[in-house]
Amino acid sequence: MKFLYPQFLFALATLAIPIIIHLFNFRKFKTVYFSNVRFLKEVKQQTKAQSELKHLLVLLSRLLAITALVLAFAQPYIPENNQVVADKHAISVYVDNSFSMDAENENGRLLLTAQQKAEAIAQAYQNTDEFQIINNDLSGKHQRLLSKELFLEELFEMESSSQSTAISKLVNRQTHSLNNSSAEEKTLYLISDFQSSNTDLENLEIDTNINIRFIPTTPHPVNNLFIDSCWISTPNPQLGQNITLHAKIINKGEKREDIPVQLKVNGQQKAIATTDILDEAVVVLHFVCQQNGWQEATVSISDHPVSFDDDFYCAFEIKEQLFIQSIYETNTRPSLEKLFGTDDYFQYSTQNIQQLKHSDLLEQQLLILDGLTHISSGLTQTLQQFVAEGGSLLIFPAKKSDLTSYQTLLQSLGTDYFLSLDESIINITQLHEQHSLFQGVFEEVNEKLDFPKIEQYFIQTQLSKTTNTPLLSLENGQALISEYQYQKGKIYLSSIGLESTFGSFSQHALFVPILHNIASHSRGTQSLFHQIGKTHIPSDLHLSKELVYELKGQGISFIPQVQNSQIGVYNQITKAGHYQLTQQEEKIATLSFNYSRKESNPSVISIEKLEAFASQHKNIKVIHAKESTLTQTLNTLNKGTALWKLCLIFALGFLALEILIIKRL
Repeated sequence: MKFLYPQFLFALATLAIPIIIHLFNFRKFKTVYFSNVRFLKEVKQQTKAQSELKHLLVLLSRLLAITALVLAFAQPYIPENNQVVADKHAISVYVDNSFSMDAENENGRLLLTAQQKAEAIAQAYQNTDEFQIINNDLSGKHQRLLSKELFLEELFEMESSSQSTAISKLVNRQTHSLNNSSAEEKTLYLISDFQSSNTDLENLEIDTNINIRFIPTTPHPVNNLFIDSCWISTPNPQLGQNITLHAKIINKGEKREDIPVQLKVNGQQKAIATTDILDEAVVVLHFVCQQNGWQEATVSISDHPVSFDDDFYCAFEIKEQLFIQSIYETNTRPSLEKLFGTDDYFQYSTQNIQQLKHSDLLEQQLLILDGLTHISSGLTQTLQQFVAEGGSLLIFPAKKSDLTSYQTLLQSLGTDYFLSLDESIINITQLHEQHSLFQGVFEEVNEKLDFPKIEQYFIQTQLSKTTNTPLLSLENGQALISEYQYQKGKIYLSSIGLESTFGSFSQHALFVPILHNIASHSRGTQSLFHQIGKTHIPSDLHLSKELVYELKGQGISFIPQVQNSQIGVYNQITKAGHYQLTQQEEKIATLSFNYSRKESNPSVISIEKLEAFASQHKNIKVIHAKESTLTQTLNTLNKGTALWKLCLIFALGFLALEILIIKRL
């Protein structure tokens, strides 16, 4: 047993006072004489003996009462594991304010319960102790240590956050803050539902000088339904075209039936569908856009109590025209003119290599190299930049091509390159119908498909490190036309040219769908949506770091940082929805942001697993107490088993015993 305030034990010297009073305050008996004293002597003897006993019992009761009262002020306790009670504490409390804490249990909303538990923690400590409050936002103001009063103010100003942070990162932040304190005792608390997605116990860096306390707030079992992602099957949707949007919905719970899924575009309902979901399902929604420009789409379901993930936002652009330029050396190609020049959607132009303006190339979506014999170093650099920024490049070589210049270009783009011209006749044996370019082109591909005749072709390298995806393959296994990815753009490399000496490809029925779809896919893949919490988001837009842009929506407006084809949003965006990117009040694009779906999985780490982990470390404990008893539990944990109340009870008991002795004896 130890004492919290041992200096009060000096008050035990007051025990001498009742002893002195007892010794010097005996009652004096008077002698009275009677004629017959035999019976009186017996009475006198008995009365004197009882009186002495009574005085001794009263004295003992007073001594014990004073002793118990002094001990109560000294606050004796039985320490836990031979602990030493510190005079000053530093306490860091993490309150989980992620979206999963919007769930409920028998005590109500989990976040409110967590706040009440944090308040109970504070009440277990003195006003002179130091406190830190931290949540998933990891705000700079939460790095400092506060007084108890300021801690409580910050606590109840806390709101739900879209952010979700791993436990290991939080503990590192708390440990760093506590190590800046000079307090003798340092303790960090984690109040959370301990979702499986964020509770990375295996990554915890444990400082043995700091106590760690897990305080779980377990929700009622939750079955959550949420929209995981969306995508558009049409790479570059056009005005008046039937557009297909896919929405992936995941079910964390029992099978759900007849779930309505709603699609709104620019605030107008465009489609609705119902689906049954066991684990996951992909819902297909069809719609038509009647205006050019940026389209703001929202896919919605209805599911409670977790609802932050019931809406999914995405945005895409419908442009009036697609810009295509063919670069030729001797003559323009009639087949290309017929294909692209008669469609109003394609803005088709031709440019002779001798009159080429390199600056104009960067404004195109698709460049076609049509039968160039030589590619200059300047053109190579321009084409490399063009593809890197998201453009598409289609290469048809000339029969008398300078293979060295082609090799320089193709190597810079990370593709295979030409080795030599093979003038032997060869057959096309395979069309890779699973490629996205052929989606919707064929109802079915049979073995007897009529392929164009190939009378000569360039033999290519077959490098293993390229991103080669063949469209058509020859009977020797070499690709006739291949797709390659280079940074944001694509390269389509053909082993043949469009001259008739190479064969009949330019007059064949396959020529039209292949080149038409290459053009349709030439804008690159649009980023339909972005995730909140990312400091930088990739941009498919041609933005200049020299200009000032503004991003606004959902009640906020700020100037993002534009650098290296990325937009720096940092922690400015906290609410899901559509945001407008403008430059001098002119709309550049719509950017859609969604909450992370990490919090959508309701599975949590079991208390048994937390306790098993805690049992491996002396400085880690799991606390199950309710808000009403948490303060007392922590007092016991921090100070041991307190005995002052028992001492006070004993003091009152001995005083009562004294009164009883005086009255009854």
